[in-house]
Amino acid sequence: MRFIKITIFSILILIPIYCSSHKIAYVPQECSEELSALNELMNTLSRYDIRDVRTKDLITKFFKDTEQAEIFISSVIYKIREQEAFYGTFESFRILSSKIAENACEFEVEIKLRRKYPVEDIRIYNNIVFVKENGSYYIQPPQYIGEIKERKQITPPQISY
Repeated sequence: MRFIKITIFSILILIPIYCSSHKIAYVPQECSEELSALNELMNTLSRYDIRDVRTKDLITKFFKDTEQAEIFISSVIYKIREQEAFYGTFESFRILSSKIAENACEFEVEIKLRRKYPVEDIRIYNNIVFVKENGSYYIQPPQYIGEIKERKQITPPQISY
């Protein structure tokens, strides 16, 4: 009987915690076309590594020009490297929040990647802003990518005979 009470009590405690961590963010109806473009972008990035040259060709349609696509790719790669991961294939994403600005919809996105060494899921956070111009939606690249840290060089031990 005590086991049943403890089980019921723990279920009642864990359900709200589980549900609060899986909330779905409200996306305004005015951003429905941008949301479908975001889904298409994330679907492409879940199939191809973001560092691959072919991926840049596939996602260029979301940007005004190639330079803006390269800035976006560089900022995402920087965030991946900050987590000490070197593979850029997205496993899933979740919209944390969204808001409307003048001619733009901004999405705060949590992206989950699978790190292979050691095997674990890592999360990066990114703001993706879609700007509407001439009936098309373009991603506004970030202004700041990040500071490149010095890479640690590991020198092999010196063996003398």
